[in-house]
Amino acid sequence: IEKEDGQIKYETELPDERWAFPAYYNLGIAYRLAPDLLIAAEYQNRPWEDVKHDGDELYYLESGGSYRLGVEYGTDLVFRTGFVVERQSELDIDLEPVNFNGITAGMGYKTTDFILDLGGVFYFKSFDELKASDRYYEFHFRQLTLFASLIYSLDFSL
Repeated sequence: IEKEDGQIKYETELPDERWAFPAYYNLGIAYRLAPDLLIAAEYQNRPWEDVKHDGDELYYLESGGSYRLGVEYGTDLVFRTGFVVERQSELDIDLEPVNFNGITAGMGYKTTDFILDLGGVFYFKSFDELKASDRYYEFHFRQLTLFASLIYSLDFSL
């Protein structure tokens, strides 16, 4: 490591790489069926065909999307469940992109000042893929992601 004019300069044998990722967007809608029952749907684009590495497009990535559908029940203490289908950059033996499935669950607690959320998503998918050795393998993907968040709101005016 060398320092030049207050900046840190790292010496490495790795080449400089430049990645460019396009913008994502989400589009969602929610509808309250009853005072304690809410349904929601969301779409997120996945413009992977526009990802560039050192100015070159990555030919093997195909754009897709993520589709989510969920239900929330409760008022102060809420319970949530849902289903998600997400396009991944994995390819099957037909060189088609793979859509992973997921089941979500969680709960939240709301007051006038804060929101506490706990939840998780379990992703699963099985598909055949071709490895570099030209052999076919059955790929089983399982992933459990847990999360927690705390949001505190401050009311003030200038």
